[in-house]
Amino acid sequence: EDVIMTRLLILPLIFLTLTLSAAPALAERPTDESMMTMLKASGSVETIQAMMSKLIARTQANLQASLPNLPEKATRIVNEEMQLGVHTIVKEMLAKQMAFFADHMNQKDVDDLIAIYNSPAWQKQLAITRQYVASEYGTVLREDVPRMTQEMVSRILARLKDEGYIKQKDGGI
Repeated sequence: EDVIMTRLLILPLIFLTLTLSAAPALAERPTDESMMTMLKASGSVETIQAMMSKLIARTQANLQASLPNLPEKATRIVNEEMQLGVHTIVKEMLAKQMAFFADHMNQKDVDDLIAIYNSPAWQKQLAITRQYVASEYGTVLREDVPRMTQEMVSRILARLKDEGYIKQKDGGI
């Protein structure tokens, strides 16, 4: 009788375990529209677009310096292609981000985040972030990243030298 009772209890327990483990998969998958709303409200879209705009501006300046005699019509073609390329890159980046988030979130999660991102505190943080990016992004790219990269490479070379992996000759490797 105990064996029969145990078997009768195990079947519902197995069913309950399977149901609960499948519950996240059964949750409503977020819509593309809500995912885009979430990314816009979070500031992700604007940040990516701002970074790409700065990349375009920098590339245009480098191109103009490299090809100063490029006719205006050719420059227009280059600018159109750059804009189209960046638009495509942004669109692909956002699509990948939305797909990744949609695999890990349900519609309620997205709705909850939209509410947070639309809050006054988040909007204030976003405005401050925009100011920081506008004022510091160029300095970070021009000065900080190269300096930090050089410092990192120097530490790596020193450690490799100390460990005997490389030998330094005449200031080089």
